[in-house]
Amino acid sequence: MYSIGVDIGGTKIAACLVDQQGSCQEVKTIQSKPHHPEEMFDQVVNCIKRVVSDAGVSWKDIHGIGAGVPGKVDVEKGMAVYQNNLSWSSFPIAERLRNTFQTEVWIDNDVVMAAYGEWLHANSKSNEIFVYITWSTGIACCTLYNGSVLNGCGFAGELGLSFVTSSNQRIEELASGPAISRRGRVQTGQHFSTKEWVKNYYKGDSCSIVLMDDVIKTFSKGIYTIINLLDPHKIIIGGSVITQNPFLLRSIKDSLKDLVLPEQQGTVDRLFISHLDGKAALIGAALKGNPDFRSQKK
Repeated sequence: MYSIGVDIGGTKIAACLVDQQGSCQEVKTIQSKPHHPEEMFDQVVNCIKRVVSDAGVSWKDIHGIGAGVPGKVDVEKGMAVYQNNLSWSSFPIAERLRNTFQTEVWIDNDVVMAAYGEWLHANSKSNEIFVYITWSTGIACCTLYNGSVLNGCGFAGELGLSFVTSSNQRIEELASGPAISRRGRVQTGQHFSTKEWVKNYYKGDSCSIVLMDDVIKTFSKGIYTIINLLDPHKIIIGGSVITQNPFLLRSIKDSLKDLVLPEQQGTVDRLFISHLDGKAALIGAALKGNPDFRSQKK
C-alpha cells in the first residue's frame, strides 16, 4: 500500500508516492496557478494523477492522500482557510480531493507536515520535544511531543512574527529569504538574489558578511527563544536558505554560543539540518493521516 503526499505552494505543487516505510517512490512537480482558485485546484489534481500514472501503480493500492497547505487551515473541516500566496479562501480542498479521487484525504499546514516528516526521519523517542524550523520564503516552526503536534489556537509556531528590535521589526522581515535580497539591495544598491548574497558571504565578501552576520544573529535569536521556552531534545532546520547552504549551520551555532548560558551550551549540539532534500513535507503529508503507518511506529 502507498499514500500520496502533496506539498502545495504559491510557486509549485509537488506530489510524491510514499510507501509504508516512508520512502518516496516517485515525485512530480508542476507549476502553480495561484491567482485563480479553480485553476489552482486543477493543477493539484493534475499533479496527483501524474505521479500515480508515472509510478505505474493502481489506485486500489493507494491508501489515501495527504496535503500540506500554506497559511491557516482547518484540519477538522479539511479547509484551506487563508493563504497569502494563493487565491483560496475557506476552500474545501479535502472534500474536493475526496470527491475527485474517491479516497481518504487529510490536510494540515505545510510546516506541520514537514515537521512530521522530519520527526519520522529522525526516529526521535516518543517522549522527546522535537522542533522543526523552516527558513525559506517565510520563517516558522512546529513542535511535536509524543508524536503529536502542538497546534494551539491556530497561530502556534509563527516564529517569524516575533519582534527582535526596539522598532518592532519581526524576524521574518529581517532574516527570511526575500528579506536577505531586499536588505542587501537597500544597504548596497546591488540587485543580487538571496542565493548570490549567501554565496558571496561564503567567499568572504565584506558587504555580504555585514549583511549575513546580522541575518544570522536575528535568526539565532529566534532559535534561542525556542530554547528558553521548550528546551527541545532536538531542533531541525529545513527550508531552502539553509538546505542549499549547509555551511550556515556553523555560523548559526557560533552565534548561539554567544547567546546561551553556560548551562545551555548542550543545546547547540542538538541543532541539525534537514537531510530529506526538500521531501519532508511530502513524506509527512503522505504518512501523517495513515493509520497503518502510525500503528507500525508505536
